[in-house]
Amino acid sequence: MSKSILPRLLTIATILLMVSCEVTDIYTKNKINGVWVLESINGTKVNTSARIVYEFNNDKNALFAMRYEKSETYKSQWIEIKDYEWDLVSTNLQINGVDAKGETNAISAVLQTVNDTLLSFKVSGRNLGDNTEDTDNNLVFKRVVKQSNLYVGTWDMIQKDDVSKTDVRITFNEDGTYIYLEYVDGNWLEKQDNNGQWFTYGSIIATNYTLNGEKVCDVWDFDTATSGQVITWIWTMNNGDTKSSVIFRKVN
Repeated sequence: MSKSILPRLLTIATILLMVSCEVTDIYTKNKINGVWVLESINGTKVNTSARIVYEFNNDKNALFAMRYEKSETYKSQWIEIKDYEWDLVSTNLQINGVDAKGETNAISAVLQTVNDTLLSFKVSGRNLGDNTEDTDNNLVFKRVVKQSNLYVGTWDMIQKDDVSKTDVRITFNEDGTYIYLEYVDGNWLEKQDNNGQWFTYGSIIATNYTLNGEKVCDVWDFDTATSGQVITWIWTMNNGDTKSSVIFRKVN
């Protein structure tokens, strides 16, 4: 092979390699973009209250949300943090941010699968504050679509844990707050100290509220059903030994 041909072949090979890497990188990152809800860890389905949410964006910014427990200001609370960062180099996924308790949260993972419906990665290490953890957890997430506007409005509870219940009404507002009302002596009365907030991510809803003076949070899986003009909203909670279900009907 002549000396003049060899450099040309090396140049062509380098260009092809660069193009191939660029296409693969763009495709994969585009697939990762979106909203993901944690489904399982190491093949075991997570409890409803243990679900976490990531929303990965094109600019490498990410939203992270989960149920936090036992701080000085709340017993439990669903909190969104919108300034996490993420990056993907080859199959190495890095997610960094500061959690709701002010601690640095850095996750190192290896991407395993990403497609239209599922995202899975193996977490190899985690730095939380000053602590470094060696982990070996396989996390599987389900892709969801945020459609909070579908649930804005007033809903009457019609059943709780298989028992008819008609004395609760909830109005979900566009600004992420909600009003909790109880039917007392023929009137709907608003619970004044409820301080309700709600968050939806495709198939789960988290509600923050005040109970007996404490700030608490519930997380539910949900589905909807339509029959004619009647829309029902079915919430289910499965936290090991604690299981619950609620059914609402859309009022307006």
